[in-house]
Amino acid sequence: GEFQPGTTSWTTIPTATTVSVNMLHDCGNVVVFNSKGHLQDVTLDTMIDAIPPATSKSSFALVTGAHLMPSVTAGLSQLLMMLSTMGWTTALSHDRPFEGWTEDTRAVFLSWVRATDCILMREHELCAVMEEDDVEEAEKALVKTLADHQVLVVQRGRTRADGFYQGQMVTASIDEFESSDPVGYSDI
Repeated sequence: GEFQPGTTSWTTIPTATTVSVNMLHDCGNVVVFNSKGHLQDVTLDTMIDAIPPATSKSSFALVTGAHLMPSVTAGLSQLLMMLSTMGWTTALSHDRPFEGWTEDTRAVFLSWVRATDCILMREHELCAVMEEDDVEEAEKALVKTLADHQVLVVQRGRTRADGFYQGQMVTASIDEFESSDPVGYSDI
C-alpha cells in the first residue's frame, strides 16, 4: 500500500523460483546461497518494459541483485541510463560477483558506478574493488572518481555508515543491535 500503483506490478516467468538462504555470522558478515531459478531468465527488455516513468524528482530506483541475473548484468549500464532518462534517481547496490573481483569485473563495476547517482557498498567490497586494504584509502580512491552529483555510501560493519557527496564526508553511527532477518539488511 505504500508504493504507487504503477510500481507494484509483477512480471512472471514460467520457471522454477529462485530461492535464497541467508546466514548471519556473529561477526556481522552475511553469507547468501542462491538456487538457480527465475532470476537466471530475467531479461533486460522485460525489466525495462515493466518500469514506468518516475512520478517525482524524489523517485528512487534501487538496483540490487543484478549479479543473480546474467542477462540484466550484461546490460546494467543501459538499464541505469534508461532509468535516469525516465526521471529516476538511481541507486546501485552490488555484491561480489560469482567469479570474484577480477580486473574485468572491477572495470565493469566501475563503469556502472559512472552510470548511477548513488553507490551503496559494504566496506569489504569497496576494498576489493579499489584493491586497497585500508577502508579510508579505498573510500578516498573511489570518491576521486565521482561526479559532483554522485553519492557514495559505505556500510562500515553493523553500526556505522560513511557518506560522501561533493567531496564532503558524513559519518553516522548507531548502537549495536540484534538482527534476526538480514535479508536486504545492507540496502535498508
